[in-house]
Amino acid sequence: MRSAFSRSGGTCSDTGDSRAAMWLDDLLAEQGDLGPLRARADAGDDDAVARLAGMLAQRGDLDQLRTRVDAGDDAAATRLVELLVERAELDTLRQEVDAGTPGALRALRVVEDRGDATTGLTEADVMRRSSSTPPVPRPLASN
Repeated sequence: MRSAFSRSGGTCSDTGDSRAAMWLDDLLAEQGDLGPLRARADAGDDDAVARLAGMLAQRGDLDQLRTRVDAGDDAAATRLVELLVERAELDTLRQEVDAGTPGALRALRVVEDRGDATTGLTEADVMRRSSSTPPVPRPLASN
């Protein structure tokens, strides 16, 4: 379905109307229309970036989140880490730590410190703990 915005040849963000741009992002997200939302995100629309990351996480699309993380999308990194923690996919979370994904190391430490490796943590637990608790240095293992 084409909207009035697309028929007019431009988008609301072309005119500098941030409220209209956010409304369009909301509409695209509600419709589940990833293509135009992805295009808006790739063009630098911060609201579209956040909404796209949220939609990909909601769909459980780890591959697309990873692709966006590789392109430098911090919103996708946050959602990817949250999703891995929710699913208790610790091996994959460790891979994200190795890849340098923002927030992955803190989230892994929170999970390991809590000892909740089988059930994971809620998003709120991870975000609260990872944003307020500085990383704790791990002692080196002695041989």
